[in-house]
This record gives sequence, structure tokens and C-alpha cells, in this order.
Amino acid sequence: MSISTIFGQGLAHRVSILVPSTKNVDQPMSQEDHNSTVDSLLTQFSELFGGASAQSLLGGYVAHNEQLVKEVITEVYSFCESLSDESLETVKGISQTLAQTLTQESIAVIVDQTMFFVS
Repeated sequence: MSISTIFGQGLAHRVSILVPSTKNVDQPMSQEDHNSTVDSLLTQFSELFGGASAQSLLGGYVAHNEQLVKEVITEVYSFCESLSDESLETVKGISQTLAQTLTQESIAVIVDQTMFFVS
């Protein structure tokens, strides 16, 4: 028996944006601003894909100034049955706007287990 026979049609694709808790590379964002950003993304992903979830993670990277930037980040993600070019372009636009708003070098976007850096 196959998985789809047991569970039905699955949602094979996962799209996520990693929301930093900093702005201007390493300056802490207020919890209120962070929560507002996450809520906005949850709304946009829910409208785009039919639902969304968020989870906190600890992330880090070395910035252009060669300093380790370590922070709590929030992954906002959705599962979907199919991905259109239009929905991927929308996610890219959301990420570009987020990078500009937070004055970040880039924003990480993950599509089906492949990470992209959007600036």
C-alpha cells in the first residue's frame, strides 16, 4: 500500500523565509517589531499557500565585516501541492522587501530543502 493510498494527496513542496531578529546586520530588533514581521509573513504565506506555520531557531553567519552574527530567527513556512513561477516570484519579492526594510545583507529563503540568499 502506498502512502497516498493511506493518507491521500500530500503537499510535496515546502517554502520558507528565515526572519532575523536583527536589523542593520547586527542590531537587535524589538520583540514587538519581530512579532509584527512574523505575523505579516504568516498572513502573506497563508493567503498565498492556504496556511503557514512559524518556529524559532538559532542561526548564525559571518557578516562582511568578518564578525559572527548569531541570533534567534523565526522560520515562517508553508507546504503546498504545487509551486508556480508566480508564487515563487511573490516569495522573492517579499524577501527583497524584508531585506530592505531590515537593512539586511540578504534574507534566506528555502524551497524544497534548497536555501537561496535574496538581497
